[in-house]
Amino acid sequence: MDFFREDPDPRTWLERAAELKRARSPAGGAPPLYCSAPRWYGGETFSRTLVIRGWATAESGPPDVTVTVDGGNPYPVKAGIQRPSAAHLGPLEEWSGWAVAIDGEEWAAGPHVLTVMARDERSRVTTLQRFVQQDREGLYASWRSRRDPARWRALATGPAREEALPHIAVLLDRGDEGAARTAGDRGADDDALAAHDLLDVDLHAVNGTADALERLLAGEADYGVLVRAGDVLEPDALVAIAVTAAITGYPDLVYADDDLTDGLGRRRSPRFKPQWSPELLLSTDYVGPFVALGRDAARAALDAEGVLPSCVYDVLLRLLDADLHVERVPDVLVGLADSAPPDDEHDAELVRAAIRRRGSSGDVRQLGPGRRRVTWEPTARPKVSAVITTGVREDLLVKLLSSVREHTSYDQLEIVVVNSGQGELELARRSLDGLEHRIVRAPGPFNYSAANNIGARAATGDYLLFLNDDVEVLTPRWIERLVGQAQQPGVGKVGVKLVYPGGHVEHGGVLLGSLTEMARTQLHLHAPGTAGSEHLLELTRNSAAVGTACSMLPKQLFWDIGGFDEDLVMVLNDVDLSLRVWNAGRRVVWTPEVVLTHHRRASRGSDPWPGDIERFRQRWESLLRSGDPFFNPNLKSEPQHEIADAPPDVEQLRRSLQRSPGVPPWRPVPAPTPVARALVPARAPARS
Repeated sequence: MDFFREDPDPRTWLERAAELKRARSPAGGAPPLYCSAPRWYGGETFSRTLVIRGWATAESGPPDVTVTVDGGNPYPVKAGIQRPSAAHLGPLEEWSGWAVAIDGEEWAAGPHVLTVMARDERSRVTTLQRFVQQDREGLYASWRSRRDPARWRALATGPAREEALPHIAVLLDRGDEGAARTAGDRGADDDALAAHDLLDVDLHAVNGTADALERLLAGEADYGVLVRAGDVLEPDALVAIAVTAAITGYPDLVYADDDLTDGLGRRRSPRFKPQWSPELLLSTDYVGPFVALGRDAARAALDAEGVLPSCVYDVLLRLLDADLHVERVPDVLVGLADSAPPDDEHDAELVRAAIRRRGSSGDVRQLGPGRRRVTWEPTARPKVSAVITTGVREDLLVKLLSSVREHTSYDQLEIVVVNSGQGELELARRSLDGLEHRIVRAPGPFNYSAANNIGARAATGDYLLFLNDDVEVLTPRWIERLVGQAQQPGVGKVGVKLVYPGGHVEHGGVLLGSLTEMARTQLHLHAPGTAGSEHLLELTRNSAAVGTACSMLPKQLFWDIGGFDEDLVMVLNDVDLSLRVWNAGRRVVWTPEVVLTHHRRASRGSDPWPGDIERFRQRWESLLRSGDPFFNPNLKSEPQHEIADAPPDVEQLRRSLQRSPGVPPWRPVPAPTPVARALVPARAPARS
């Protein structure tokens, strides 16, 4: 990047330095203020998410800090963030950090002014400014300039590849537009011919989605690639699909990232997609119209209803609960022609049809263009056991129990409190009066995994609802929402949206990280009321893992996978449990329908527990090398969802795709040792 050309700050360096000095050492006793990101010496160019952070102090504690954009409404920051480097200066300095994440993908392109203001309890104010540049299309253009189309051919012809490439039929729905095009401004026919030295490719003109599926089944091709007239294929699109299919064990369905094209060669608005996410598909058509269907998938879609499918989204929803293998190509293979806004009523009716096929009861509510929420009603009222581990902060436990009383209407609930402390929980016992409950002890030094296993063993419900003692329920009918989601076909574990006391996002799902990066929560610190990148904070979706500060799963499944691993004493035990749920063939779901406040680690501190981290990394080394399947490798993990500087290279693509056929990417290597040795019964307890 050209450092000086991209600096959006019009001030001189002397003016910036003077502001920096004034804010850090203000006159008149005003609170010292510093903003470390965006940086003062070069601004920042971003595409989607802007993270603003720094520190501020006042005589009596952290001052109120807000951020305004272009003079608009202020965003409150999350204050009280630890600064380990300042610990030697005392607790006021150590906990003086602040931060906030703001959605900026819909801002106008160009420069924007951020004003940071700190106000102490005597209304003394310190301000500073930062200048940033919103340039989503420019950053994407830079990404495209680094995209090497030879990568897929290298994977197709490399000596390490032994699998035969599949036979592909291009099913071109010409409509009234004539033909699809390729990025080199050739027709799809020419692109197919260019791939003939590697692939066996047929071309068929079709009339709609149903005709495409029937044409695939009438021929001999392994896959039918559905292409709309007017869409722009990358020249390597068919090779990328074929190579992905071959390396991943010939899945039933393959889809890819896409963007939009205006017909003049300009590309914009990329969609970098997660791996197959049935819950996200119900919330929005995130896959799009460009897919490669195997023969079994085409037949299943045609047989699912008495009427023919009307569009690709209809096909995908018909395959929602089918026993199929689906893969995503982590690369932009098609530019979709600009088209009319989504037909929300038509799409909502397709979702209602999917609900009817399940035999479930669900309400579909529109959230915005192309986005909706399905609220599932429980098909029965199974008994739920809420397992709460505690022992240090009884005051927090009392707050939790009070919020449970206030927001719970579910009548099949028992509460199991696991006391790992020395006290008798007298205040908590009074809060439990009138509720079905039991209190059990967890002997010895505190072990989060062992304590939860003790509680699960004492539970008599069909579903386990794990709760930290430092959360508070904010959502009415929250247990009904969790049970309804947990009862859906294939679902194993359900996690929720957690927010800090000020409303900033604490948990929007878990991003696994890598061998060198710690797992972290998704969409962390997003400002209250914001929807997150791609509106992910308002969409129910699948995640590799969810935290256990509030999560639900069937008790039978919990014991089938061995419960919590007691060798993971304090951290990553919830992530490990989630990954073993995936291993059991069940999905992990994150839902924003249920919201709880989380006083994060208020009851246990923030010890990093390096032994837990190392054990987790050794167990899940293969997955951590290939990457979180629900996070696209074309995006940065920090700041999350920002476009990466460059696409994955050949080896990175190979690593993300290459695994044994039929083995899910989250299979642990080596297999985990037996867990919860003293507490997990030989077989799951009988259902009560």
